[in-house]
Amino acid sequence: METLQLIASATGLGVLAGVRLYLTVLCLGLAVRFEWLELGQSFSQLQVLGDWRVIGVAAIAVLLEFFADKIPWLDSAWDSLHTFIRPVGAAVLSVAAFESIDPGMRTILVLLTGGAALTSHSAKAATRMAVNYSPEPFSNLALSLAGDVAVPVSLWLLMEYPLVVGGIAAVFLLLMAMIAPRVYRILRVHVIAIRSCLGVWLGDAEAASSTPVSLDALQRESAVELPEVYARSLRKEYGQDAAFALHGVFRRGAGKLRNRVGYLCVLPDRFVLMARRPWGMVTQELPHESVGSLRFEERFLMDGLRLRDPKGELSMDLFKEISAGGRRLATAWSTAKASA
Repeated sequence: METLQLIASATGLGVLAGVRLYLTVLCLGLAVRFEWLELGQSFSQLQVLGDWRVIGVAAIAVLLEFFADKIPWLDSAWDSLHTFIRPVGAAVLSVAAFESIDPGMRTILVLLTGGAALTSHSAKAATRMAVNYSPEPFSNLALSLAGDVAVPVSLWLLMEYPLVVGGIAAVFLLLMAMIAPRVYRILRVHVIAIRSCLGVWLGDAEAASSTPVSLDALQRESAVELPEVYARSLRKEYGQDAAFALHGVFRRGAGKLRNRVGYLCVLPDRFVLMARRPWGMVTQELPHESVGSLRFEERFLMDGLRLRDPKGELSMDLFKEISAGGRRLATAWSTAKASA
C-alpha cells in the first residue's frame, strides 16, 4: 500500500507541477512554513520549501505567471518557454520530496513525476492554444482561473488522500495517451508559429513583398518554397514544378486536412490544398470560379485567410513569415474579381 501511495503522490505532484509549477512550489512552501499541512514521512524533505527565500522567488514567479496566463497568445508564448522548465522543475521537486526513500524507487518516482508533468503541460498548452482561436476572451480567462484554484485544492487532497488524486491523475494520463497524436499536432503548430513570429520580429525571416500585383503575375511568384515532397506531388498530379504557395494550418471547411500543417498552392484554374498524413499526401481542390470571396485577416500569432464558396467557408491560419503573401493574394483576388 505504501508503494502505491508513493506512485500516486508522484503522479499527482507531476500533473500539478506541469500545470502550475510555481504555484505548486509556493503553496507547498507556505503550507510548510505556517504548518497548514502535516507532511507525511515520504514528503518530509519538502521542509526546504518553507525557506523564505524559496517562497519569495516562487511568489514573484507566480505573480508573473498569473498575468501572463490571462492574456491570449501571451499564455501560449509562456507555455512554450516552460516546455522544459515545468517537467524539469517537477523532477527536481520530486527529488526533494522522495529523498529519504530507497534510491531505486526514488529514481522511478522522479521519472514518473517528470513524465506526468510533461504530459499535463502539453495538454494545458494544447488546450489554451485551441481556446485562443475563439473570438471571446472569457473561456481563456475561465480556464486560467480554474487552474489557479485547482492547484491548492488538489495539493491539499494529495496530502490527505493521495490514492484519490493518484487515481484521477492516472485516468487523466490514460486519456492523454489516447489523444496524444492530436495534442502533438497542436503543439507542433504552436512551436512553428512561435518560431515564425520570432523570425519576423527579429528580422531573421524574409517576408514576401507587400506590393500589390495582379493574380496572373502572382502565380509566377513563390511566397514560400515548397518542400521536395510537396513539389513532387504537385508535379505528378498537375504537371507543375512550382506554384505560389502559402504555408499554414488548415481549419474549418478543410475536411480531412483540418488542423494539419500544409500548403495552399495557387494554380491557373484552381487552389490546391496539400498536407501530409502518415499514409501519404492528401489534397483538396477549389476551382477559381467556385470561390466567391477571399479575404485576409491580420492577427497576433498567426494571420488568417478565408475562402468562401457555395459549400461554405474554408479557413487557413498563416504563419507570420508568409503573411505578406496572403495579403497580396487577397488583394490580387479582389482586383481580379472586380475587373471580371
